[in-house]
Amino acid sequence: MKIVEEYKFFSKPLLKKANDAALREKRNKCINPAIVDSLPLDYVFYVTGFMYHKKNELRLTVIIDESGKSELLDVSVTRYQSLPTIRYFDDGNFDVKFSERPYPNGREWQEIEVKKPLRNQIHFRKIVLSAYNNCCSLCDMNEITLLRAAHILDVKNGGPDSIDNGICLCVNHEIAFDNGKLRINPDYSVFAPDGLGVRCNELKLPMDKNYYPSSDFLKQKSELIDKKITDTSRVDCPASS
Repeated sequence: MKIVEEYKFFSKPLLKKANDAALREKRNKCINPAIVDSLPLDYVFYVTGFMYHKKNELRLTVIIDESGKSELLDVSVTRYQSLPTIRYFDDGNFDVKFSERPYPNGREWQEIEVKKPLRNQIHFRKIVLSAYNNCCSLCDMNEITLLRAAHILDVKNGGPDSIDNGICLCVNHEIAFDNGKLRINPDYSVFAPDGLGVRCNELKLPMDKNYYPSSDFLKQKSELIDKKITDTSRVDCPASS
């Protein structure tokens, strides 16, 4: 039995809660509440596309009627991950998987972005983007407002603001790299799973070898991701009796 289609989706109550949260959190793209109120209660509203709009935020394309009309809605990554998933199989059957919400008993939540100064961030951004000629190292994005000086080993784990601990990435690639979905190995090879939804080219290194990413920092980054995956697996797997 083969999966032919797979979607995240909203029920009307979930869509209303997500839209209310987007309005409450002052996100850029929300659906007119009157439109949401007019939607049928027994309809499934598929998410047919998404893009990383900014860090920890996704912009979703939501189909709202049978004609295929869509609306854009900005949500947090946490809210998106909590949506149920429907899978259709080649034999005509389907199944639905419900994800655990961040808080029990249907309690709603609000997410805010806390902005605080980072160590030498302005200088770090300048030297990293300059080393990569103001272009994402994994794609051809050269719009400077969409480029990030991504730390390989993040600040909370002791990563320095040095050129060898930075890689120039576009917003999409930075988010995928930051959460471990996209990996850059110590030998500079790149691993991105097929279902990631973000296209990756080979890593483009700086002209000056002195600016190359540190293989040691890349190794430490991979080890931290592996540890996180292992710790999560231990939590998810019940102890044997």
